[in-house]
Order: sequence, then C-alpha cells, then structure tokens
Amino acid sequence: MESSGSDTPPPDLNDTDGAICSIERDMQIALELMECGDVQQAIHAYDSILLESPTHLPALKSRIVALTLASRYESALIDARIVMELDPSDSEICWIIAGLLRRLYGEDSEEVMQAYETAYKIDPLNPYLRIERADILRSHNRHTEAITEYAEVAETADSEEILLEARYKEGCVAMVLERTEQALKAFSTVLEISPGYEEAELMYQLLNQENRHLA
Repeated sequence: MESSGSDTPPPDLNDTDGAICSIERDMQIALELMECGDVQQAIHAYDSILLESPTHLPALKSRIVALTLASRYESALIDARIVMELDPSDSEICWIIAGLLRRLYGEDSEEVMQAYETAYKIDPLNPYLRIERADILRSHNRHTEAITEYAEVAETADSEEILLEARYKEGCVAMVLERTEQALKAFSTVLEISPGYEEAELMYQLLNQENRHLA
C-alpha cells in the first residue's frame, strides 16, 4: 500500500540567496538615492536593510555617511561604534569616530584629542587623519607638534590637494611660532602650485610687508 503523499512543497533551499539578493537590490536603491541627493530617503532604505540584517557592514557604513550628511552626528556615532565592535580591524572607523566627536564637541575637547590619538596609532599613514589630528593639536596650543605633522604630511603627500592644505597650514602655524622664513617658504610653495590661492597670497604679502618694516 502506498504511503499517502503530502502536498506540502519541500523547503526552499534558496531562501537565503533570495534574502541576499533582496538586500543587494535595496543597497543599490539606497545608493541611487544618495547619488540623487535624497539623503533622507536613503537613510530610510538603509534602515529597512538593517532591520532585516542588523550586522550588515556595508549598510551600516553607508548609513553613517548618510546620517553625517544629514547632520545627525549622534546617530552616526552609534553606527560607527557598532561597526568598530563588529570589525575591530577596520582602520578607518576610528578616524570616522574621531571626526564625528569633533563635530559634536568641537576641537578643544579632550575626548576629541584622545580619539584622534587612538585613530593615529591605528592608521599613522592616513594623510587626511594626520592633518585633522594636527588641527586638533593646534586647538590645544601644541603648535610645535602640529607644525611638525603638517610638514611631514607635505613631504610625503601623494596628491596636490594634500600638499596644498598641509603647506598652507604649516605656514599659518609658522607665523604663530614666529618662524618667518618657514612661513614664507610654505606659502611660496602653495602659490607656485596654485597661484590663485587667495589666503596664501594674503599671508605671503603680509609677511613680506612686515619684513620690509623691520628692515
């Protein structure tokens, strides 16, 4: 006698694959929303993804960007700390956390200074991080350390953008430290690369005028 068969279909072994495809599709939608400048809708899209998969790192990282653009720094900081717990080897996330703390508490905060020191220990070759850290050092009146960092970043800069920012800021701190020759050289380098850099031109002319008065 034949056993009675069941009309229940066998389990769908591709459910997981379907969920993954759904998340990938939603990530693409969120990316397109970001590209169109619709940050709020992109955040909603990332919210939906993370409701389904709370530890989805690409969605978490992307939502950090979107939340930051929306000036929701505290929410972005929560996500960043989750990412750090999920992936402690992510060298960028400590820098992101430091930047968010900077936006929340300002450059004079000791917590911000410590966050940048932590990020620097983990990723000491990141030129953007190094410049931001030097900015915080300036705010804490640690000008000698700041100018050394700006100068070193400029020496190893692999882009014009980094070189210009580092040399300009080196020149500004050199003025504070009354290192006139170093300041002139830094501003001169900036103007050789970018003759239209108005702030550097102003500082260069100001220093030259002071030198003429002292002569």
